Amino acid sequence: MNVNSIAQSTVINPSDFPRRGECVSIGKIIDDILPELEEHTHTYFTTLVDQMRVDQQAHQHDSVESARIPLHQQPVRNEMTAGIDMGDDLWVLCIQRPCGKESTYQFRSHDKERRCYEKLLLWRRRSYIVHVVYEAGRYGFTPAREMRELKLEPHIVAPNKFEFTRKRRPKTDKLDARFLSLQDVHGPRFSEVYVPTLDEEDDRRMLAEERRLKKDSKRRNQQILSLIQLYPAARGIAGKFRTVDAWREVHNDVALAMSATAHKSMGNMIHQLAEEQKLLDEHQQAMTERAEARENAQRAAGEVPTSDLLAQFRGIAIGSGRLFCWRLGCWTRFKNGKKFGNYFGLAPLPDISCTKRGDRGISKAGAGELRHRAVQLAWLWKRHQPDSELTKRWLPQLNLGGKARRIAIVALARQLMVALWRYVVKGEAPAGAVINRPVPVLAKP
Repeated sequence: MNVNSIAQSTVINPSDFPRRGECVSIGKIIDDILPELEEHTHTYFTTLVDQMRVDQQAHQHDSVESARIPLHQQPVRNEMTAGIDMGDDLWVLCIQRPCGKESTYQFRSHDKERRCYEKLLLWRRRSYIVHVVYEAGRYGFTPAREMRELKLEPHIVAPNKFEFTRKRRPKTDKLDARFLSLQDVHGPRFSEVYVPTLDEEDDRRMLAEERRLKKDSKRRNQQILSLIQLYPAARGIAGKFRTVDAWREVHNDVALAMSATAHKSMGNMIHQLAEEQKLLDEHQQAMTERAEARENAQRAAGEVPTSDLLAQFRGIAIGSGRLFCWRLGCWTRFKNGKKFGNYFGLAPLPDISCTKRGDRGISKAGAGELRHRAVQLAWLWKRHQPDSELTKRWLPQLNLGGKARRIAIVALARQLMVALWRYVVKGEAPAGAVINRPVPVLAKP
């Protein structure tokens, strides 16, 4: 079977094909006739044309002395990379084929996602392994889950992980899509975002909602305190954060110390604080019920919940264990303890130049809530686990105070997180740690 026989089996005229030696313009003809070819000829025709392009490029580079491997010696990989710049009204798709050709498509209107996926599936049906790279943004993890269902290979990247040049450069949606399509998904420096499951994403959303409600309640308290500061006679009555019931008592006591308008405004803010506190209590109760239901289901299946494994150590409460489980999701997705510790942002940043040796503090990567909770857990570990090897290692520096104490507690927090990962994943308990509530071994039904 050759190109002419394939063309004769379709509605394409064989005279439309270029003659021998005219391989440069064949890309346009391929894009026009491939959708009309029968499905059983797609793979053969695409492979044939790719080989023609590779041979032509190899012939052009034969006379160029280069340290890289000649193109004619490189195998034709049956995979390709595509980059998508996802906007609100426009999606730009850029495809890099193994032969070196680049194709760009733009999709608008309400069905832009469907048409973009159809274009990618066109290559997937030709036995290509399609790697799709896009930035984490407004669409979240939904496109990645949809691509996986279509047998595509999605990769979500964080914009702050890219290495840009310092000089000014143009920025368009087409250039962004091309930049994403040129990423080496198999390279050692390629970093992608973990795609959580739907349950893990719901857990993170519930934690974010709890933080928002706490922030609203704190801001309302600050507004009430700011209002009281305007009236000197009322400053001695209330000068700190209070509960809703305590604020109501203060509201009656300061009636004569401020104007009627300010007194009414304070009552409105107390009413809003009561509503926000009610929402926070209800949300925390729902979180507790959700965690208990999941843990009971795991115990019924003969599995030990991760929160129970963490809470059995002295100094770790069940709330802290659930926070780590909800925020981290699957602990086994980390290849080693070093990557797990780096996720908390507690890794040092070296500052080395010539004879200079130092550091720039910690990286502070990842979620700040996890990093703060890890440091709090390190202080609790020092207090309740004095005989553990981790506490003994850093106890002299922790007793000094000042900068040495801050450095030591951060180091203890990082090593403690790595030790807990080893216990959850590999079953290696921290040396010298005291277990108050041992977890019973459950038999699977």
